Amino acid sequence: MSLGGEGQYPLMSAAMESCYDKGVLIISAAGNRGVQGQYSTISFPASSFYSIAVGALFVNSSVFSTGTCQDKFFVTSFSGIGIDGIPAETDLIGPYVEISAPGAGIYSSINSTKKRLEPAYDYYSGTSMASPLAAGFAALLWSKMEGNGKSLTNIEVRLMIKTLAQQCDIVLHESTSAFTTSNYDVGSGYGFPLCEDTIFP
Repeated sequence: MSLGGEGQYPLMSAAMESCYDKGVLIISAAGNRGVQGQYSTISFPASSFYSIAVGALFVNSSVFSTGTCQDKFFVTSFSGIGIDGIPAETDLIGPYVEISAPGAGIYSSINSTKKRLEPAYDYYSGTSMASPLAAGFAALLWSKMEGNGKSLTNIEVRLMIKTLAQQCDIVLHESTSAFTTSNYDVGSGYGFPLCEDTIFP
């Protein structure tokens, strides 16, 4: 989902819980409020337990084919960021980015201002650009597993995405002193799930 706001919305929360309990995997944009002290800036519904919160990365295309993994990805300055600390393995709830995907300068379809419905495209930045890429990865992964005869639940797919994400020492916003470990930080979560040939040949 590419929407978000501050606070909680009980009706939407109830709908998300119902969908999640029925096996739906929900993926949402983390929001574009950047760093605001030591407070979480993750928007709702991404802040909900029932959604994967997706942060936005800048891709350094000039070194992508030759540079190290650390050179390739940077958390954008606008991407919503979690609070210091690490969510427990069984507690993905609340103010944490779970994974990240490219979300800066993404070429995407837009609403046409012309009278006739002609396709229109432009470059946009935001976590709303990143969340569809994460959703696409999830769909490919789920489909691949089903094709191999492995029937997975939405919870199992969610945990698998986290496991496949590669941290790559992604550089955080310069203005934050966020808590970081070898496989999790508050800006990029568990990292960027890459479509490796071993997963999607």
